[in-house]
Amino acid sequence: MKHINLYAYFAKNLGDDLMVEMLISRFPQYRFYTERDIKNETLLKYPNLKNKEYYLNPKNHKRWFKRTVTAEYCRKKVEEIENNCLCSVFIGGSLFVQRSDVSTEQVDKRIQRNNSYLNRGPLFVIGANFGAYSTDYFKTSYESHFRSCAGLSFRDKASYNMFCHLSNVQYAPDLVFGYNNCPKQTQTTNEIIISVVDITQKYGMENYCENYENFIAALCDYAIEIGKTPVLTSFCKAEGDEAAIERILNKSNNSSLIKRCFYDGDIKC
Repeated sequence: MKHINLYAYFAKNLGDDLMVEMLISRFPQYRFYTERDIKNETLLKYPNLKNKEYYLNPKNHKRWFKRTVTAEYCRKKVEEIENNCLCSVFIGGSLFVQRSDVSTEQVDKRIQRNNSYLNRGPLFVIGANFGAYSTDYFKTSYESHFRSCAGLSFRDKASYNMFCHLSNVQYAPDLVFGYNNCPKQTQTTNEIIISVVDITQKYGMENYCENYENFIAALCDYAIEIGKTPVLTSFCKAEGDEAAIERILNKSNNSSLIKRCFYDGDIKC
């Protein structure tokens, strides 16, 4: 079986999990290997998604193979995976963001890491956007990296227009927009779903956190006033969304009437 190296964000982020699921379910004939710890049990149910760490970490040998294996066996297994690699895929949304406190040395380190992906077969970037960024050095450094990729598909026109002069760059709408999701049932409720993000971790938006959270709290209070039930939704705990919701609840005059919905990795719920 041909293998594909997969680079993605595996921290139970709904958007990233949906992208990964769409990819691995679309190509069941290929086995996808990642070097990141996969925390989502739903994704782990796919037989063609594996973690190379199984072979690299001796602690996993007995757990995963149910027997004693030698370091030589694991070395050969990893070598076999690498030799049968068809290509590498880097999939995600905001993959290329420059924070204000990132130095040129840190940019170089990130570029060096991304260039290492090129050593494992042709590299394809899927579903990304470029930015926000604050220096020309960041943009030109990544442009040099992009030239070496086999293909890049940006999800927004702004990113595409920045790099459309490269022959390997194309535009396609956000991958998740094509997710095939059939509602379990159709019903009318008074609930209003409000997706919340922690913008203290979003470059260029940090200073607007107080205004943003005050607005969401006021929106919830207004929804309750007109007979609706607001549901504050977190798509990723690791990104601080749940903490942001708790702060918003503390700002609301009707916190007991506001529902919470936290994504826990169950894509199908």
